[in-house]
Amino acid sequence: MHPERIEIRVAGELRPLMPRFIANRHADVLHLESALEQCDHERMRQIGHMLKGAGGGYGFAEISRIGDAIECAAKASEFDMLKRQIEALKRYLECLHIVYK
Repeated sequence: MHPERIEIRVAGELRPLMPRFIANRHADVLHLESALEQCDHERMRQIGHMLKGAGGGYGFAEISRIGDAIECAAKASEFDMLKRQIEALKRYLECLHIVYK
């Protein structure tokens, strides 16, 4: 089964910034997975907080929503929720297709 494509429209002037922005989000997934393995809730909280802000600045409301959920789950030490949200971020990035307007 192929992942569902998620199309996001982004202002054309952001085109030069998108490759680095998306690469950084993939790196965030790796850092989150590592922090999860180490039960480093504070690191996951920090990354979630950063995602919450970064997503909105570029028009990716879902990244902000996932970041908020990660931040909240890390504060509450909710391992299962953290795992689900990290997977949600990974799936979102895999399905993401950016269209410039």
